[in-house]
Amino acid sequence: MKPPSQPVSASERDSWVSPPATSAPKLFTLLDAFVLFTIFLVGLIHLPFNLFSDQALFAVGARMMDRGAVLYRDFWDIKQPGIYGFYWLGGRLFGFDEIGIHAFELLYMLAFAFLSISILKSYFRLRWAASLVPLLTVGVYYAVSRDLHLTQVEALVGAPLLIACWGAMKATTGQRSFRYLFLSGLAGGVVVGFKFVLAPIVVGFWVVALVYQLLSRRKSLVRTVAEIALPTALGVLVPLLLICAYFFRKHTLGTLYYHTFVYPAQVMKVMPRPGFGRLFHSAHWFVQSFAPVLALAFVGAATALSRKKDAMTLSLIGWIASAWVVIIIQGLSWWEYHFMLFFVPLGILAAKGIEFVWGQVDAAAAGHAHLHSRILAQISIGLLFLPMIMNLTWKAVTIARHRFALTPQHRCDYHASIDPRYREWLSAAEFVTRPDAAPGAVFIFGEPLLYYLSEREPALTMTTPDGQVMTPKAWAELTQELKQKSPVYLFVEDSSPEYELRSNSPQTFDVVQSAYHVVHTDRLGTWYMRNGAAGDKSAAFPAGEPLGIRAGRFR
Repeated sequence: MKPPSQPVSASERDSWVSPPATSAPKLFTLLDAFVLFTIFLVGLIHLPFNLFSDQALFAVGARMMDRGAVLYRDFWDIKQPGIYGFYWLGGRLFGFDEIGIHAFELLYMLAFAFLSISILKSYFRLRWAASLVPLLTVGVYYAVSRDLHLTQVEALVGAPLLIACWGAMKATTGQRSFRYLFLSGLAGGVVVGFKFVLAPIVVGFWVVALVYQLLSRRKSLVRTVAEIALPTALGVLVPLLLICAYFFRKHTLGTLYYHTFVYPAQVMKVMPRPGFGRLFHSAHWFVQSFAPVLALAFVGAATALSRKKDAMTLSLIGWIASAWVVIIIQGLSWWEYHFMLFFVPLGILAAKGIEFVWGQVDAAAAGHAHLHSRILAQISIGLLFLPMIMNLTWKAVTIARHRFALTPQHRCDYHASIDPRYREWLSAAEFVTRPDAAPGAVFIFGEPLLYYLSEREPALTMTTPDGQVMTPKAWAELTQELKQKSPVYLFVEDSSPEYELRSNSPQTFDVVQSAYHVVHTDRLGTWYMRNGAAGDKSAAFPAGEPLGIRAGRFR
């Protein structure tokens, strides 16, 4: 190699970036340990974050499952079973509250961080670049997330999606391709078990593998398709058959099919779209939050493809493209957390971009200016992530101000500081937690967080009567079940049109008005009690009475 003071050719510049071909990447380095410890500390800050709407329902449903309830039969959600399995396992290990669920998520993310380093070492020219992947994926995920984004499906599927992507890529090398494709299919089946609509992303990995093998190995189309389809199909079937076996044992296999394929199609036909304003808002949040990662990922993808069109880079780009398609087709949602589908491929490509920038600095620096250029590059890259670092710092300061949310009251105050609406939800839920409140399950036409905070289980199967996902047939079934089971308490939220009962289902509203009477109102909505219910003490709780903030917690 020429001395640094002499001109360097393009091929030699690449050799500055790449380790010698004979050197094997180290299995685990001190930098890896430092990165994982940093992820651990960052994750600890997020343990006391309150569970939001979806997450609260997942926690309540998982706790019901732990007591023998069956999804779709005893409680309903439009989501697939995988997310409830995750919350059930986390709850069994650490508790069915925000600390337990987020602790399990942190353990899961640490395992993902270690896995990403292990399987991506060969993808980078410099070993330390692989160590940056957890910071640019999991670290960024925690840095930009609020209560709305944590422990959502789109974030949790990052790990199995990466395994599916890596397995399909490894299969293109021709060595043990059946084993790698089976692993890819197995991970893809887990992804589909979490959310069926994500299937195009994993299929995209196998399409890239198919095209890559057709172009590089010159085999016939039929033979190549068979070699890829057979092991991936076998892998996909393993988790899906386990799910089907569970529902078959519970005599609800037909219900699983209906709520996976039939009901979502019915909802898409009858429900109005939220409008592109929500999509723009969510996309704006994503671009604003991930701007430095987006910039570096663009550099990484462009430079990787210009040197060698390897299967991994093509798969990562395909991941991003297919994730966009998945987001667009979910026309009834378009929430911010859907964009968490991007944080893994963007983080990996961003590490590739940093590796390229670092190589350019090394190649351009000469003599005594070499150290100065490295320091300048480090500071410049660090400044890109300064908003994320400041956001994490503010989160740490906030939790420290509330004494790390170690007691129930401090945790309640901490939740209110994160989301001012939390006190309203807690105050509404407190009405049915008083010692002299009638016992039993309740039903809430509103925010499912109230189930979690009230420590009450839903009395009816249709757990979340959200106007955005309820068909006329579903409303009719809910009304009939309401007449049959007649829970003691109902709550009707008035603050959101999604839960406004009079316009969404006049028939259900008539049943409430005829069979129930008002016992309490607050800013969020109205509590009703069944007429003639035993222990009716509505006179003791006049409508509009202010309630204190309870310090009890859900266990």
